[in-house]
Amino acid sequence: MFGEPLWSSKNIYGCQVVDTINKEILSKLIQEKIIYMLIYYLLENYKKGENR
Repeated sequence: MFGEPLWSSKNIYGCQVVDTINKEILSKLIQEKIIYMLIYYLLENYKKGENR
């Protein structure tokens, strides 16, 4: 289960390729979300610093 995509198409299609594509899409989404959260966090701290 660990490291698998939330939906495992291996069981449905018996196709490793689809599963690999799912993993790549998921890891890209997670990376983008982490980057977005970091930028948001930095912007919030920057705003707080200006208000002092």
